[in-house]
Amino acid sequence: MKNKRFIIAALCCLFVSLSVFAEPVLYHLKNGIPVYYIENTESQIDEVAIVVKGGRTMLKPEQSGLEKALFAMMTLGSKNYNYYKRQQISYEKNTSIMQRTIDNASILSVTCINYYLDDMLPV
Repeated sequence: MKNKRFIIAALCCLFVSLSVFAEPVLYHLKNGIPVYYIENTESQIDEVAIVVKGGRTMLKPEQSGLEKALFAMMTLGSKNYNYYKRQQISYEKNTSIMQRTIDNASILSVTCINYYLDDMLPV
C-alpha cells in the first residue's frame, strides 16, 4: 500500500513540475541569434539569460576562466551604469545580475520581479 501511495505521489509531482513551464518558443534576432522564450505562469520572478556555448569542457587549460572573467566584468557595470549605480538599482528593485559557468556554456543573467524587467534589461 505504501508503494502505491509513493508512486502516485511521485507521478503527481512529475505532472505538476512538467506543467509549470510551457514549451519554449524559438525566435531569431535580426543577426540570426536564437532567442528562446519560456513562459512561467506560476511565479512573478523573471530571468533573462545570455548563454554562450563553451564552458569548462570546451577550453584549453591555458584559456580556462576567460568566459567567466568576461561575464564577471560585465556584471560590474557598463558605459551607462557604473558599479555603484548598478548596485543601487539592484538594491532598490531587489534584482540580481550574475554570471556562472557550467560544463558546456557560460551564462550571464538578470533575475527580477516581472514588474521591473523593462527597467532592468538596459542595465
